[in-house]
Amino acid sequence: MPRIIDHDRRRSELLRASFPLFAQLGYAHVTMRVLALQLGVSTGTLYHYFDTKAALFGAMVKQLTAETVEVAARGIAPDADVDARLAALARFLEAEAHTLQQTLLICLEFQRHHPEPSAQALLSDTLSDYAEALAEQLGIEDEAVARALLSFLLGALIHRVLDPGAVDLQQHVALVGVVAAGLGPTALGPPRARGR
Repeated sequence: MPRIIDHDRRRSELLRASFPLFAQLGYAHVTMRVLALQLGVSTGTLYHYFDTKAALFGAMVKQLTAETVEVAARGIAPDADVDARLAALARFLEAEAHTLQQTLLICLEFQRHHPEPSAQALLSDTLSDYAEALAEQLGIEDEAVARALLSFLLGALIHRVLDPGAVDLQQHVALVGVVAAGLGPTALGPPRARGR
């Protein structure tokens, strides 16, 4: 009897297993052949699921973003007050800092190798997904505020790559609360429904 393959699950497994290789070698040094060898599959299998390395990378980033947002949201109680939600965000960032930094670095490298609009759209959509999740979890109504706070946190992660001992993510998240409080009493509110 032929083996039944769950193609969605297999595709997801390939994407998840690809990330450490991209993080270790960098986007430019990973080829479909190298991926296939490291993942223990044929190049034909990879091409069955992904037309190009860029397509595989884009799907990997989308999946990683969705999983990261899901993990972060699970750590925040729906009825938590603003301080508790900020504390949960700080714990998440600290726990996932290395993976988030790796993701930032390989996305920057991808953008350098693929300056075309479709590649830029992938990265823009990814940042929008993170900003929307931040807005949702912190109850931010103003999209510009969510994007500014995201930029602040991304800057902290990159700063930590450049000078590891100089950045305390707990303090940075606390500053998010201070900045938001300075924007007015409604800058941070109760969590809101996703996709609003």
